[in-house]
Amino acid sequence: MKKTISVFQGLVLILGYLLCVLLATWDRPEAMAPYVLVLALAGVLWALVWFFLERVALGWFDALVVIAAGCFAWRAWESPVALYGQTDLILILSALLLWFGVSTIAGRQPAIVKRVWLAVMLVMLGCNVAASWYQLNVDQSWCLFVERTEGNVVGTGVFTHYNYFGNFAAVAALSCLGMLFGKSVGLMTRIVAGIVVVGNLVLLGMCASRGAFVSAAAGMAVFFVFYAIHLWNSRKLKKPLAAGGLLLLVIVVVSAGYSQFGRLDASRGWTAHEGQTQDSGRKDFSALAVDQFMEAPAFGLGAHSVEWRSVSLQSRRGGYALGTLNYAHNEYFQVLCDYGLAGFILLFSLILSYGGVLVFSLLKREDVVWGMAVFAAFVAFCVHCLFSFPAHIPANLLTIVVVCALGWRRLKFEAGLGRWLLVIPVLLSVLTSSAYAMYFGWKELPAFKVYSRFNETMELSDWEPELREQAAALAAVNERAPNFKREWRLGEMYGSLFEKSANLVDYKQSGEHYLRAAALYPMSPNLRLTEASFLAASDEYAKAEESYEFVLENGVSQRRWLYLYWKYGLYCYQRGDSLWLEREGAQALVYFKKAQELFGMARPPREAQEELRAMKRELAERIRLLERVL
Repeated sequence: MKKTISVFQGLVLILGYLLCVLLATWDRPEAMAPYVLVLALAGVLWALVWFFLERVALGWFDALVVIAAGCFAWRAWESPVALYGQTDLILILSALLLWFGVSTIAGRQPAIVKRVWLAVMLVMLGCNVAASWYQLNVDQSWCLFVERTEGNVVGTGVFTHYNYFGNFAAVAALSCLGMLFGKSVGLMTRIVAGIVVVGNLVLLGMCASRGAFVSAAAGMAVFFVFYAIHLWNSRKLKKPLAAGGLLLLVIVVVSAGYSQFGRLDASRGWTAHEGQTQDSGRKDFSALAVDQFMEAPAFGLGAHSVEWRSVSLQSRRGGYALGTLNYAHNEYFQVLCDYGLAGFILLFSLILSYGGVLVFSLLKREDVVWGMAVFAAFVAFCVHCLFSFPAHIPANLLTIVVVCALGWRRLKFEAGLGRWLLVIPVLLSVLTSSAYAMYFGWKELPAFKVYSRFNETMELSDWEPELREQAAALAAVNERAPNFKREWRLGEMYGSLFEKSANLVDYKQSGEHYLRAAALYPMSPNLRLTEASFLAASDEYAKAEESYEFVLENGVSQRRWLYLYWKYGLYCYQRGDSLWLEREGAQALVYFKKAQELFGMARPPREAQEELRAMKRELAERIRLLERVL
């Protein structure tokens, strides 16, 4: 009975993880729903197994994990943008459930669990190779349920972006080094481990992710340094053959890394004019993140706050043309912005505590090489967090959580008051996380089915009946689980339907969805600009001007995609024109002067350039006439 339940618990965890790495390769709730439901079940099973069948020790690090998860979850729950807060919350709860589930099973049957992990990585290698081949030879935009929108010319496997893919490949390769170089490992297991390691390193080179490449190099360096020390202490390094083999391996790794670095120079924009290195704006991202951190240093501004706060900060600093920053491209700055100094201290406490325990336990472990591999993967992930945001991608975050859990050692539970005082909060946190995860997954699962067919990365259908069917399906999902992205997508759909049918009902529905999207995310200049247009069309002039002014103040650096001055100037021109006809000359003059000022900075679409010049001439005449009369 006990063995059957243990096997079932392991199968549930494997299924949940595979659903995550296959489907949740972008930060959207509907992509997370399938694996969240499975992990919720795994959390309930873990609590039941712990309480009724086998009690393993829970220590101070588990308490730190629960405290950190609780604090991050609280701040995510309080975030001003519900969609982003919910996404961060589910990431946190998923990591918590996976940590306790995997670390317990790994401590129970470590040898079997390691082979299972190797098998899972072999399956993922096959999936990523097949997907990359299809992308390179058949359809460059293809990905599971998502169209790759950046014109990728590299294979990214089942992942939506080369940085996410590179992070996974690096962690997968490094984590399997323990099976490749460890003792008491069979020949077939070593061969499979070698295939997984080499295969993922080849995929890493193909995807050309700069941050992943650097992090993998750091992880490799850590592993081989520790491995050399291990061989020296075990007196194996003194053998000429072993020493020569290790030296040759290091030379091969360094040479391959140097040649790959040179290829990345040309293919991924590391160097530009006269060999100068480019950082894709990351210094600017960091400067904006520091500015934002200083505004709310204690607890931050909430989940994904960099996206909406950086827009205003760019305008204040001037000289930026960075567009919308979804993330700070540095997880440590991101935590400072979103969760403040409190979150930063908790994060570093987790990193230093886990790394310290793992390193100091290496001398006492029988599977010392496995511990080295886990630590190398852990270091690589932490290094990659300096350049990107892998901790916000479910597939990347939960992969490193599984690897870290596989390297953790648990002992038998010893009864005592102090132990029970620790156990009760842990059990309650796991059960509470499972309950909320089940609720979230049940609510979002219909959205997964709908978005797998037409999410916002897909082009809208040109056939009106099909587009109307899609809009109806998405509206039903949005009624069950609304968020601003779904409202925005519905606004686009009904707007497209209005263009095809000229039906005013479609136009009204489009406006209603755009307005609701802006209400759910009022800090977005893009949404507020669309909101202003619909408010003006509904004769709600005061609210429209308030939205236009918000965008003018917070979205100046976004004018290349907002056409802000043109749209606001056009509104002021039309508003002044209506007041002119109503013989409200003084108010009309104010709007005409505002329009003249905005048109002077306008960058309208190319087809509107002639219209802009005509309006400027007419404005000048009207302003001269009104000033003479008034």
